[in-house]
Amino acid sequence: MDLLTRVIDRVQRMRVLLLITFRPDFKPVWGEYGHVTFLTLNRLPRRQSAELLASMTGGRALPPEVQQAILAKADGVPLYIEALTENLLERGSLG
Repeated sequence: MDLLTRVIDRVQRMRVLLLITFRPDFKPVWGEYGHVTFLTLNRLPRRQSAELLASMTGGRALPPEVQQAILAKADGVPLYIEALTENLLERGSLG
């Protein structure tokens, strides 16, 4: 039995919230447990993706081609928008 399955078995008897994320193609064995609830999170719309990107740059304006590249590559996935933007910020690529 894998670690996650063991943890999920134990959580049933505890006062705890366990949040696990996974890709849509993953089919967990604990999917039919009565104490497990699945929520599907959709990608962010382009406008919200751009707002997230802007909030991360601390008010610095990105060149339009850089912003468009990040938004296109991340395709609405918030963690990917953050990771790409943080990478550029850490490398000093945004000025």
